[in-house]
Amino acid sequence: MTDYDLLLTASLGAVLFMLMAGNRAFAGWVGVAFYALMGGFLAEMSPLVYAHAAPVVSSMGFSMGGQAVAWQLDAVGWYFAVIAVGAALAVTWFSAGVWGRDYQAKGGNLRLLNVSLAMNVSTMMLFLGSADMLSLFISWELVSWSSFLLMASGRHTVKYALRYVIYAMAGAMAVMGAMALVWNAAGNLSFAGLQSAVTHMGTAPLWTLVLLLFFGFGIKMAVLPFHLWQANAYAFLPGPASAFLGAISSRAL
Repeated sequence: MTDYDLLLTASLGAVLFMLMAGNRAFAGWVGVAFYALMGGFLAEMSPLVYAHAAPVVSSMGFSMGGQAVAWQLDAVGWYFAVIAVGAALAVTWFSAGVWGRDYQAKGGNLRLLNVSLAMNVSTMMLFLGSADMLSLFISWELVSWSSFLLMASGRHTVKYALRYVIYAMAGAMAVMGAMALVWNAAGNLSFAGLQSAVTHMGTAPLWTLVLLLFFGFGIKMAVLPFHLWQANAYAFLPGPASAFLGAISSRAL
């Protein structure tokens, strides 16, 4: 297993632990330990990523319909992974003590909060290592559904989370349409294929591709005019969830 595989394994371990014991008083501190461990794996990867200028490849790649689906963490992905894991460690540390006890005493679902945060971190580690358009789409959808779960962790936020899902599904269809254009032009969904498709596309297909990608990713980033889902979804979230979602999940795209 590569260090990237170990990072993904640790992130999945955090999700499984929170599913089993996320409502326990000590769960937050165990979460802090998981994110610290992930930070250690990222620190171990830093010389591999920067000194050799080569990405750290995961061994979990597979083929789908003749298209290779792979994940590898390069210098840019590593940088954002450090930020995401650091933010998760900080908000989990904050919620692990008095705040978490008060939140649970007031009827908050601490398990759901811990699980959804761990899922966001885990899917972000996948997203940041996407090595082609298909793995990027798969990871991006996992991040979207993890974000929905995090939004739904508040006591009065389910209807706002459902509004986000409607926007997110529309964005996913736009990105899928863009992938179809790239496949038609290049015959594959690699990033090199995307570059080749852009080079050989006519004006109308090229602008269609740009608009589809802008619409798809603009929704997740809540850029104008696709921002209407964001304000209420963030305003009524528990503090740690709002901090992570606003600073990391929506911005990393």
